[in-house]
Amino acid sequence: MEEAQRDQADAEGALARADSEATGAAALAGRAVVTARFGGVIARRWHNPGDMVDAASSDPILRVIDPARLQVLASVPASELPRITVGRPGHITGPGGTAEQDVTVITRPAQLDDTGSVAEVRLAFKGTTRLASGTPIQVSIVAEQHDQAVLVDAAAVQRDGNEAFVMIVKDDHTAHRQVVDIGLIANGVVEILKGVAAGDRVIVKGANGLPDGAAVTVES
Repeated sequence: MEEAQRDQADAEGALARADSEATGAAALAGRAVVTARFGGVIARRWHNPGDMVDAASSDPILRVIDPARLQVLASVPASELPRITVGRPGHITGPGGTAEQDVTVITRPAQLDDTGSVAEVRLAFKGTTRLASGTPIQVSIVAEQHDQAVLVDAAAVQRDGNEAFVMIVKDDHTAHRQVVDIGLIANGVVEILKGVAAGDRVIVKGANGLPDGAAVTVES
């Protein structure tokens, strides 16, 4: 009986070792097949079948992307970063001014890059996009929005030191220098906070060097 019990214990130990070896072999076999965590397409391949690779992130094999879930990565200057908030709308323009699409800010960075000058902001497309991954684009993000703002063409604003001014046309058809306070500047227009009201006629072309009080002709 004692001899049989010893044989049984030895057999149970051998079985446990075999089970452990089988589990390890199954784990190794599972690592031989790499499965993506999502459906997509192969964007880049670094190795061919039969190549030896290192088990490290520095030696990738394939890059798989999902074209339906591409995002925009924009570099924002550190001085402008506090004005960027999640949920703000934006607009992108592809190479050659094509492929214009609307986007939305989805993440803000936790830190700047190594130079401390810029940070990366992620934006999501509103709808699908036909742009390929890695396409260089221009990104505009709406940081602030002012309703009922008074806008003038950027070409109309002149500067004299720290002072900004425009030339406006009075009812007597003379040009007058008007000092203004400017706000936001975007897309070739300037927001006027003070100095010009809605309906004022502002000289856009030919104002440079025009003396105060000069007679002008208004063309309709």
